[in-house]
Amino acid sequence: MSQRKLQQARSFMFVPGNKQRFLDKTESLPLDVAFFDLEDGVLPDEKPKARKMVAATLDKPWAGPRRFVRLNAQTTAWFEDDLKAVVRPGLEGVCMTKVNSVDELLAGIDSISKREKEAGMAPGTVRVVAAIESPRSLLVAHNIAAAHPRVCGLIFGGEDYALEVGLGANRVAEAAEMLHPRNVIVVAAAAAGVLSIDGVFPDLSNDEGCLKDIWQGRRLGFTSKSTFNPAQVNMINEIFSPRPEDIDYAKRLVAAFEEGKAKGEASIAFGGQLVDLPILMRAQRILEEAGES
Repeated sequence: MSQRKLQQARSFMFVPGNKQRFLDKTESLPLDVAFFDLEDGVLPDEKPKARKMVAATLDKPWAGPRRFVRLNAQTTAWFEDDLKAVVRPGLEGVCMTKVNSVDELLAGIDSISKREKEAGMAPGTVRVVAAIESPRSLLVAHNIAAAHPRVCGLIFGGEDYALEVGLGANRVAEAAEMLHPRNVIVVAAAAAGVLSIDGVFPDLSNDEGCLKDIWQGRRLGFTSKSTFNPAQVNMINEIFSPRPEDIDYAKRLVAAFEEGKAKGEASIAFGGQLVDLPILMRAQRILEEAGES
């Protein structure tokens, strides 16, 4: 797995930065990464309060998920104030929102580097997830993903993207209108060796639809899924983890391939299909993700 990827990063959850009860509850959730939110989840008048509350949460002893902060866009007047408040020991990364170009990304990273130095943190401590939320950013998604070693992932901002391309307020069926941008983000992230984080499923009352949406993201090739609903975290973790039957199949396939290799064979017949090196490597990746390699 690429060094730019976060290990065991299946589930990402947005947590309003101005809600102390939610901030506190996050520590006990079976979550991989928390995005403490200073952006859309916080009204403008509440942002100063949210910065203080998130900073205090970063300062406290912590036994929960990785702590990231979703920042206001680099092009807003709030961005530098966000960084001043939250770049401190305890912060592992940030989500840079509405990143429309490499120049915007790099300008934001320069500011992160300065704040990191002021806080006495080792250079490169703060990782960056870049949000792809517009047609413009989608067209340069791979350039953004590959632009800097701090970038560890791309996340799809589906609702903002839908707004910019003029989609309706309600998703239709399995959101077929979102398939193209989701595919582009998966490919861009994979090419750069970083995480691809699927967008949220906004319908809180539709568990069946949520399950289908998570599975669709997994089948498209996303490495991870985001949510703002704690009830969805377990579903995300389960679907984005190798299943016992997948692990068993991968173990048997690898063992069979090794036997064939010992006989000088570059491919084998296994389970009714021809298995060559790329299929072997996919099985090995499953075992790596499951901690079985």
